[in-house]
Amino acid sequence: MGMAHWTVEECRYFVDVIVPQSKYANGDHDENALRKSFGDLAKQMQDAMDAIGVNKRKYTQSNMFQHYYQKPMHPLHLLQVPHPMVAQVLLLLERSVRRT
Repeated sequence: MGMAHWTVEECRYFVDVIVPQSKYANGDHDENALRKSFGDLAKQMQDAMDAIGVNKRKYTQSNMFQHYYQKPMHPLHLLQVPHPMVAQVLLLLERSVRRT
């Protein structure tokens, strides 16, 4: 059975604070990066969530790694700008609606 869904606060902290400090900051694991592992960052995440009263789980290397890979954490997904293909798809949809 899976873990409970992460709250908005957990997700925001993970994306905004934890990932940029991690070896995954560039979108892929970079063992040579002078950054921390998720295991090293688990206590920081735990302390921050306990401080704001979001203590739904114990953060570990494993569950932070799983959360990273289960969510669209690739840098392209983190950008607020849509992928170039989105504009092309929307244009095609608009044209098809006009024809009907």
